[in-house]
Amino acid sequence: MLFGLFFACRSDQPSFGKNISSDSEDIASGEKLFLGICSPCHNFKTDGIGPNLSGLTRAVDSDWIVDFIRAPRKLIQAKDERAMQVFGEYQTFMPGFGHLDEAQINQLVAYMHTFADAPAKEQKDTRPHVETPYPDTVPYHGAVLDIVESWTLPSSADRAPFARLNQMTCEKSQGRLFVHDLRGTIYELKAEGGTATYFDVAKALPAFVDRPGQGTGLGSFSFHPLFAENGLLYTTHCEKPSGKADQRVTPDAPAVIDYVLLEWTTDDPSASEFHGTSRELLRMEMVTGKHGMQGLAFNPTAVPQDPDFGMLYLGIGDGGCVEDGFAPFSNHEGTRLWSSILRIDPLGSDAESGHYGIPKDNPFVNDPDKRGEIWAYGLRNPNQLHWDIEGTLYATDIGLRQAEEVNLIEPGAFYGWPMREGHYLLDYEGKLGVVYSLPADDDDLNMVYPVLAVGHPDLRAIIGGGFYYGDAIPLLTGKYLFGDIPRGDLMFADLGKGQSAKAETERWKIRQNGNVVPIADLVGSRRIDLRFGFDCQGDLYLMSKANATIYRVVQSDPI
Repeated sequence: MLFGLFFACRSDQPSFGKNISSDSEDIASGEKLFLGICSPCHNFKTDGIGPNLSGLTRAVDSDWIVDFIRAPRKLIQAKDERAMQVFGEYQTFMPGFGHLDEAQINQLVAYMHTFADAPAKEQKDTRPHVETPYPDTVPYHGAVLDIVESWTLPSSADRAPFARLNQMTCEKSQGRLFVHDLRGTIYELKAEGGTATYFDVAKALPAFVDRPGQGTGLGSFSFHPLFAENGLLYTTHCEKPSGKADQRVTPDAPAVIDYVLLEWTTDDPSASEFHGTSRELLRMEMVTGKHGMQGLAFNPTAVPQDPDFGMLYLGIGDGGCVEDGFAPFSNHEGTRLWSSILRIDPLGSDAESGHYGIPKDNPFVNDPDKRGEIWAYGLRNPNQLHWDIEGTLYATDIGLRQAEEVNLIEPGAFYGWPMREGHYLLDYEGKLGVVYSLPADDDDLNMVYPVLAVGHPDLRAIIGGGFYYGDAIPLLTGKYLFGDIPRGDLMFADLGKGQSAKAETERWKIRQNGNVVPIADLVGSRRIDLRFGFDCQGDLYLMSKANATIYRVVQSDPI
């Protein structure tokens, strides 16, 4: 068990924790810091993206904890035994928080110290788990794609990430290109290379919050396909819990944050800046500040006579509930809205709230045991939605510890979370760090498995780019582009229409000014926060939060 080394020395070091503040104000300040910067990866109940921290301050010297918070990579590179054990178990670098001053770090440790109990010892699991679920390393294709800088967004912070770039969107009816910063602003990208603020959403919403990260803030935005006529814009954002959500957690679970879907009506669709009004369509509580409302989009291939035209799709994660010990909110029965892709009619009114409509061709519209809004469910974190040229919907799904997925989304399908991760069984009430072979009766359960799954040696957190149909890069025509959020690794795959544990997946590299350059060097940070985008002509772009810069891909050649 991770931190076994720490807790084994507990009785030998009774003084651990005695130098930690017990002042109530310090603890309160530490709690705010923890929720803002630590809670996306850590909690005090179970191991998640990072280890369970309960009891840590009574088992490990607080000076070491402080040093690790400030510069974990430094301790790992110095071969510190404890730091190496953490890295060996989780295989990822925790970001350093050296920007916090001494008082803030001490407040953070003071809050951690209020959780006294060491993690309970796990019962011995005698079942053989799968040692290397996805052992193959994704190969390099040999292609190098040239890039040029196109835009740099205004900084919304004084340190990296300078702007939390998240999504590029073409408003097709007018041919205008937009991108947004999760901290609350939508920008228009000008053809001549400049940027202009189109809509300061955060300023328009007094309750807006963009912490603790992992998609919080202004999560996504999408223009109605008839925007030039009706002026309708849709956004998702975060607020502090209001107690007025349409989908609420139960009294025995915390409501940490509200995710909200809004419809905005602009006074003038052709205006350079947004001015208009809003109405609320959907509000949901989450048990953590992560994996909330994710991808938001209309089917770009639908035309007015299609039943899918004007239907709004919304990916919703599980709120981090499984790794934080609230598995019932993972929605593996389709009775709630978490862990789902919703499909709604934003102009309708027959939903329970009366704020939107439920399309008559949704798969569960006549099922009293499931929510009619649900198009598909059983997804941990469906962060990106993309359609191929034939109108087939795909969604990327960020995994927990084993697999990053691309799923072909079928109406009414159940994708297995939290009973499956990738193509394997997950015991969501047991040890989350391992997976098992599928049971003999798996075919009877009607679960749908990903068309592409890549293991964590190759991907830590998948970000989808979509299908490429541009003219500049014939190699990528029809291929699905994706990559790794933290490290910036770039990949493409031929998904086909079948289900396979290993689609033909390959890596590619980038070149700037004639030189092949690691993306970390390009953006000046080991944490890339990679995003993809397409303009109105179908050209491909790469974006990084680290330096707030957008790069256009212009051609490809072999190395």
